[in-house]
Amino acid sequence: MSHISKKPQGCSPSIMKRSIGIIVGLVLVVGCYDQPPPEKVFIPGPDVSTTVAISVSTKKAAVDEPVILYASRTTSGFVEIPYNDVPSGVQWWRQMPPAFEKEVAGNLRWFVKPEGKAKFNTNLRKDFTREVRFTEPGTYEIYGISTGYGPEAVSSKTVTIEVVN
Repeated sequence: MSHISKKPQGCSPSIMKRSIGIIVGLVLVVGCYDQPPPEKVFIPGPDVSTTVAISVSTKKAAVDEPVILYASRTTSGFVEIPYNDVPSGVQWWRQMPPAFEKEVAGNLRWFVKPEGKAKFNTNLRKDFTREVRFTEPGTYEIYGISTGYGPEAVSSKTVTIEVVN
């Protein structure tokens, strides 16, 4: 009687990981393309309105001192229509865009006048605020622009920051 060695057969761990990764990737790709359009969607109506309000942690800062930027966004005027009635070129959403977003500073494009003296994102923040530091003393005007949910970009009011040595 001979003894036959029974070794476990199967894939190596690296082949198994790659195989699982490929299968998961294919499932995700197929899942994304397999979604039918919704029956109804939301589009900007004739009275769509977006407002952006900004504030800063301080209006007087030292050179290279971080100033935290805050912003909220209010949006209204969306209408629900059948998907098949969406005009060509009009962006639509599956769900009603939020009426109020408490913190969107990380979602705005920020501008400073005069230019070239501000450094943004010197510290990544988890609370969706932004950080700016100024490299020279002076008086700076800062504002944010939202491309949010409406058909046009919306600018906030300007905030003035005094930077000293």
